[in-house]
Amino acid sequence: GGGRLICPEELERLSREAESGFFSQDLQCKVWVVRRDTDVRFVLYDDPDTLRRKTELAMELGIQRGFLLMTGEWSSEDLEQIRQADKNPAIQR
Repeated sequence: GGGRLICPEELERLSREAESGFFSQDLQCKVWVVRRDTDVRFVLYDDPDTLRRKTELAMELGIQRGFLLMTGEWSSEDLEQIRQADKNPAIQR
């Protein structure tokens, strides 16, 4: 299979169908497992908490600058939470 972007409505629908959800330490993102008959899908996604964790890990590794390619709807409050959580000036609105 291959990955693809999904719209917020589809993400909401999949969240209702998901059997389980967890934070993947290896992938540094949240994962839902969705099963339909014999079809199993893994939905990987970020939220403000996982993006904060990724910026913290980058800072620990000495990576001072980077960029986040974000699609969909992210509020300025979400972005401020990420930036303030680790005092990372590299993240800007």
